[in-house]
Amino acid sequence: SSIDTLSTYAWHRFVWNNNIRFSRIYDSKTDGFSVRCLKDNIDPTIVTNANDNGVGSLRNALNYANSNAGVKDTITFNIPGIGPFAIQLLSPLPPITDPVVIDGFTQPGASNSKLLIELDGTNSGSGSNGLTIRASNCIVRGLVINRFSSAGILIDNYSNGNIIEGNY
Repeated sequence: SSIDTLSTYAWHRFVWNNNIRFSRIYDSKTDGFSVRCLKDNIDPTIVTNANDNGVGSLRNALNYANSNAGVKDTITFNIPGIGPFAIQLLSPLPPITDPVVIDGFTQPGASNSKLLIELDGTNSGSGSNGLTIRASNCIVRGLVINRFSSAGILIDNYSNGNIIEGNY
């Protein structure tokens, strides 16, 4: 994936490759290009661990997708090791407020008959939902969603066009 930004003197293009961000910068003052590798910035839409929060978590990816208004982000999974992986939530996830695709089938080894990403709501609090969707045109697939005190997936009455498929 990539993002283009423009400032007064420089044009930036950020490209993610294997969770490392590269920046190609054009400087209008010197009429030249430079390339930088920014290792501390990983693609925020790739879930790389089963932690409740922090870099590489589903919560972090949802917060990023919500803040990236007007862009339909795709949240993918690439957690190292042999699954299944249980994301044990300690509090409710943020409501989804911007169109997003959450695709558990992207976890290596996952298939229609073998789901490897679980959202576990055992410790998420009273009245919590697994996912709360307040945006239209979202897709949620390939997840096991269980042990929440309320709904596994709650879709707001004012959203439409959402697709929920291949979940358990």
